[in-house]
Amino acid sequence: MKKITTFFALLFCFTLLATAQNVLTTEVIVKLEKEVQPAVFLKNFNAAEKSLGTVRYKKVIPFSPNIHVFTYESDKCDGDTAVEFLREQDGAAVVALGTVEAEERGRFPDDPRYEVQWNLDRIEIDEVWEVTTGGQTADGREIVTAVIDGGFDLTHPEFENSIWLNQAEIPNNGIDDDENGYTDDLHGYNFQDDSWIHTSIAAHGTQVAGFLGAQGNNGQGMSGTSWDSKMMLFQGKAINQILSAYYYVYDQRKRYNETDGAEGAFVTVINASIGIPDPCNTGAGQMWNEAMDSVGTVGVLTAGATLNANFDVDAGGDIPTGCESDFVISVTNTSINDVKVDGAGFGRNTIDLGAPGGQTNATGTYTTLPDSTFNDNWGGCSAATPQVAGVVALMYALPCESISERALTHPAETALLMKRSIIEGAEPNNSLQNITVSGGRLNAFRAMSWWQSYCANPRSEEIDVEQYLAENGRRTRILNMYPNPTNSTVTVEYSIGNFRAFEVRVYDALGRLVQIVKDEAVAFQPLRFELDTEDWAEGIYYVSIVNGLDTEASLLSVVR
Repeated sequence: MKKITTFFALLFCFTLLATAQNVLTTEVIVKLEKEVQPAVFLKNFNAAEKSLGTVRYKKVIPFSPNIHVFTYESDKCDGDTAVEFLREQDGAAVVALGTVEAEERGRFPDDPRYEVQWNLDRIEIDEVWEVTTGGQTADGREIVTAVIDGGFDLTHPEFENSIWLNQAEIPNNGIDDDENGYTDDLHGYNFQDDSWIHTSIAAHGTQVAGFLGAQGNNGQGMSGTSWDSKMMLFQGKAINQILSAYYYVYDQRKRYNETDGAEGAFVTVINASIGIPDPCNTGAGQMWNEAMDSVGTVGVLTAGATLNANFDVDAGGDIPTGCESDFVISVTNTSINDVKVDGAGFGRNTIDLGAPGGQTNATGTYTTLPDSTFNDNWGGCSAATPQVAGVVALMYALPCESISERALTHPAETALLMKRSIIEGAEPNNSLQNITVSGGRLNAFRAMSWWQSYCANPRSEEIDVEQYLAENGRRTRILNMYPNPTNSTVTVEYSIGNFRAFEVRVYDALGRLVQIVKDEAVAFQPLRFELDTEDWAEGIYYVSIVNGLDTEASLLSVVR
């Protein structure tokens, strides 16, 4: 058998993409009708059509269903017109430009400082970015996050497309257009000054917002955890201001639920990188806890930062991370060495998990600062927590009907499932064992894997992410091929370490490459492809998946 060195499976939708891709218009690919011979097709075309100059035969695509490559004189005609001429010829089933370049689907952002954001690498966020970068649910709802802090620089270039806009308000008209009690509240509200204008351009709030929602892949600065979600911003740190922010969010999400999105906002999580080092049974704690319960009933979680002190919250309490609300995710801080920072709170029953925030002025993390600048070394629980909030927002953007459909019909239940995915998906970490609820550190990929398991089989019992990954993910391998032996089409089921394009390579018993097929793994879709073996000789073949990760060949027997 002739050794085949290159084979690219044709994607028949290339003609739709021709104007958007990088195209060289000297070759065209034609899939001929089953009984049509390329020589006859070429002779008939050249006799009837001279607009392309002399069209010549170049090669057949090996093992293809009668797909051939032709060349034409590109100075005679542009590519799109050439395709149209050939498509009209009798015997042509499908025609495409031959050198349309498929885009790479890797989702590493082009932000120049992304490479120093070790925290994002630690939580394996890029594996989720392969599937979604946030922004919208599967059914097109705009995902909103809320941040309560001391002030923000709304003009920072990283926030240009990241700030929520209240569509129900007419800017600067001095009227409460949406009748929610606040005038001109375009982006949230400044409760410190009772104004829609955010008067305080504070470092802390700007840094926190950067971790959560800095625009990714915009060629500058850094990347936030959730690139495309919108941030609703609240200036205020006094308890009355904090409570006002909570009930503002409550009203917005409640309106959204009740009107199916005609009013309000689809707020999913509140980031509170602020707190009060008092027990939750105080007046302030009781009211904050009640506020978290209230927003929880309409579908909003709170990501709360615990104290920056080596303090047992179980014993001494903290607001909000020591409160009893089911709708708070309490977060402590881990270092660049992936251990709990000495100066960070803990609690076996109160602190849910760690997240990589690092240590200021030592090995901190990279984020935004006011005046269009950046801080390359800022840390603490305040840095860890917005990454948890950002992952929550990303999870709402996953292509899973169980999330997008039930988020409005069962908002509280969906919020609690979201919390479960974060906690049960935490990566086990020895430094957090027995001092946090999960015993682990935030991992976005594992949280997404939790949803992969849940969406395939919704259930109430705890999901064992370790078992799920062992059976279905992390390792690229073929799980099943059927029928095997075969004399026709074979269905191949597989697991894969990342959701992106890959190659399937088939070798014969002598180790000769006989076929290469391209496919793409899509999250939350059945992981399977088909191989047509009708033209293969009888014998033993080895099938493997190649996607840059370790793989193994599986045996396929073809009989005649």
